[in-house]
Amino acid sequence: MSKVIFHIDMNAYFASVAIASRSDLDNVPVAVSNSLNNTGMILSANYIARSFGVRAAMANSIAYKLCPKLIIVESDFELYKQYTKKIFNVIKEYSPYIEPASIDECYVDMSEVIKKFKRPLDLAVLIQTRLLEEMSIPCSIGIASNKFLAKMASDMKKPLGITILRKNELHDKLWTLPINEMYGIGTKLAAKLIEHHITKIGDLVLEKNYSILKTLLGNQCDSVIEKALGNDKTPLVYNQSVQSISQSKTYINALQDSESVISELKIMIKKICDRAIEKNIFGKHISLILRYENGKSIIRSTTTKQYTQDYNEILEQVLTLFDRHYNNKSVKLAGVGLGSLISKDQKIDQLTVFDANVDYDIKTILNNQLKGNKLIYLKELKYENK
Repeated sequence: MSKVIFHIDMNAYFASVAIASRSDLDNVPVAVSNSLNNTGMILSANYIARSFGVRAAMANSIAYKLCPKLIIVESDFELYKQYTKKIFNVIKEYSPYIEPASIDECYVDMSEVIKKFKRPLDLAVLIQTRLLEEMSIPCSIGIASNKFLAKMASDMKKPLGITILRKNELHDKLWTLPINEMYGIGTKLAAKLIEHHITKIGDLVLEKNYSILKTLLGNQCDSVIEKALGNDKTPLVYNQSVQSISQSKTYINALQDSESVISELKIMIKKICDRAIEKNIFGKHISLILRYENGKSIIRSTTTKQYTQDYNEILEQVLTLFDRHYNNKSVKLAGVGLGSLISKDQKIDQLTVFDANVDYDIKTILNNQLKGNKLIYLKELKYENK
């Protein structure tokens, strides 16, 4: 039996938390900003505000012009962390195999627990319902046989979507999507691909494009093509015994170019490796954090095949993430993390084991924003189950 992986993604998370914590924000356009003055930047907007054109990375002043009745709330990262912990605790009630991907999303291996449900989507509806009813947090859930497809599926229906993405549906559901919507393809890389007439995800699997892709993607070429084909062997990282070691820094004067950012990242990686060597621990989950001057943040991660504490190996992975996702904007905060940590003894034990061969439209959503209608809406929920 193939794996059953859920990708659970909270919808408009910062705005949703603000609404959940304040009853006066129900059924009104809401946005979260890094500052309440006109020069502040929008970090998140609920779907009512988005219907007016309000978007992340937009100046407060522009958002007010688009939506004069918009209520802007200042960001509160401590509050978001509290909600994230509660949300993940609810999800852990169904499966302990959970890998946080960021503050508002996670992967969960549901391969065993799904067997207890008559229909696979019943579990997804149950989790989605609980988060909405108990915490007033909407989420979208993607279901697939691996992490990549589950991530792509969760993005297909927002808000409150539940989507299964099977390999025999790739031609219609995945390959028709624009190349810039493929997870792992950053803005810069997407632009280069489009220049070479590779505009859709399906173009990645065409044999005639292989030489172009090899030139543009280098060592990542075959991995990207495999993901486009629906194949992803990246395991879930859910060993939480020792979570991670990390380094980050906030800059009074933002870093203005890629060279400056990379220089800082190298210093952080060296410190992480020194700590790992000192503690005699190894990790395989490597993450990069960037917060731009406009307030927008990204958290991207990758998993190595083997546990490591090697500077050059970690640097290579961080630079790959950086090259894919850096958007040439000024950086106010940069950080690097090494997670899924184990001790040297555990690493030896692990090697021994392996050596032994061992859909909904926006109007429908907006019409059901009132808390009193949420339960009715979910009971009427219809989802695709071909």
